[in-house]
Amino acid sequence: MKQASEQKEINTEGKPLRLHELNIEELALYLNKNKIRSTQGKIIQPLHEGHLAVIHDPARFKVLACGRRWGKTLIASLMALATLMQVNRRVWIIGPDYSLCEKLFRELYNILVVQLKIIKPGKPGGGRARNQKGEYLLELPWGSVLEGKSLENPDSLAGEALDLVIVDEAALQPNIEDIWTQMLTPTLMDKSGSAVFISTPRGKNSFYKLFLFGQTGKAQREGKAKIAFDKEIGVSNDMTEWSSFKKSSYDNPLLSSNPEKSKEEIDSAYRRAALSGKLLKFKQEYLADFEAVSDTCFPGFTVDKSEENEFPHVVDYVYHPDEGPVYAACDHNFAKPASTIFAQVNKYGDVVIFDEKFTPHTSSYAQGQQILDKERELSSQAIRTWKQEGLEISKQHHIKFTNVIADISGDQVQLNGRTAWDDIESIIGRRPVGLKQDRETGANMIRLWMNFPQFDHKGKAMFDENNEQVKRPKLFITRNCINTIYAISTAVFKKGKNGVLKEDYDESPEGYEGLIDALRYLMVYILHDKGNHFSTIKGVF
Repeated sequence: MKQASEQKEINTEGKPLRLHELNIEELALYLNKNKIRSTQGKIIQPLHEGHLAVIHDPARFKVLACGRRWGKTLIASLMALATLMQVNRRVWIIGPDYSLCEKLFRELYNILVVQLKIIKPGKPGGGRARNQKGEYLLELPWGSVLEGKSLENPDSLAGEALDLVIVDEAALQPNIEDIWTQMLTPTLMDKSGSAVFISTPRGKNSFYKLFLFGQTGKAQREGKAKIAFDKEIGVSNDMTEWSSFKKSSYDNPLLSSNPEKSKEEIDSAYRRAALSGKLLKFKQEYLADFEAVSDTCFPGFTVDKSEENEFPHVVDYVYHPDEGPVYAACDHNFAKPASTIFAQVNKYGDVVIFDEKFTPHTSSYAQGQQILDKERELSSQAIRTWKQEGLEISKQHHIKFTNVIADISGDQVQLNGRTAWDDIESIIGRRPVGLKQDRETGANMIRLWMNFPQFDHKGKAMFDENNEQVKRPKLFITRNCINTIYAISTAVFKKGKNGVLKEDYDESPEGYEGLIDALRYLMVYILHDKGNHFSTIKGVF
């Protein structure tokens, strides 16, 4: 086996270099200068600013949601190539099926075997190459190996110590989060390997959940979202090793030698989509937009600020004990994960969901303990805050939830002669409360608070320059509440008889609707609590 020092020397502008000495950006320049072409026949271009942002990001796990021709195949190829140039590295390219993993594998085969001829199959010390359906393998002379894998056979993904995993067209795999957790994570542990998930969005599916991991990871690294550990089930929401990127086709300045022409081509595709009623598909394919589901139950819900959405619902928010009352709301479930959300009502009357619990096979006793633990955590945080502000601390400074709101079915007697509310009361010392409601009422209340009509100080409705009533969110969620964000983002209308859509949301196989249930219990209760200032908002109630 050849060592790194024996790898093929490269002569660039009279300076001898070896491929393993080049970083990803330098590799792209080398391929460009030496007129190495992609499988489409075009000379490989240097990396643009969007590519550089990805490769310079320190996260181990990266999620790229990209529009057509942004260059996701190029960046993935170069990341794999840079790893393979080192000694004894193992890289997997994974696709939902072999045909989809072949595309990226073929690019690397074309570079390493056909053009650079680093791999010379059949010659002593020349490495190996297999390029046929079901067997995609490149073995470099210095022991590094590239394999193409298919998610059609998840069992084949076990038992390897890998340096890099690239999952191409990840959005086409409906259970990619489960495959990542159960199959791929163990393969990266031995070598602290990295993973890259690349895809054009296909609605808010499991790939979208991974995208949220990256968004939360960035917020946690910047100190804008907290890291918590659930001692009961031993799970942390630490996402600091994740990053995600959303790049549209417009974000590639190297589409052609004439950027204006490239922009016009995309604009033309937009006009065709608009005329044919296929705007959602255009937004998905070119703008990397996750909003590809037409029957989403909460269509106004936005995660990130944009030109179209100045006021997103997902925010960076830090709990403060003096900001306003706090609530807990829970949905009881043992067969599916039990759901609990924690909210604060700020001085502006906004409802902010600042934490969540989404735990499988959780008893009502355990749910009560989660609520009590959260009260103690908030109390400790409050005491630290007040001491920093020079206030005297007394016993009255213990933080208690204004109310614990729960599904009223939890007040019904169970087989053991006790109710879920009995169990929770035995832990927290107070009985939960709740109001009778249906899903349609609750869902409509959530939608109202997501896009709330604005009134001036005299109680008159406010209108914009187009004579449309001004609306702003009054319901917000912090980035660390990944499961709640995912639940709201992916909820679709429930279908009644003959496929007619109803006003409420459908069941989720994973039980995410429990988080929406908890949210509607909360919203309906606090908005109808006569002792609460919500009930006095003019023009609404």
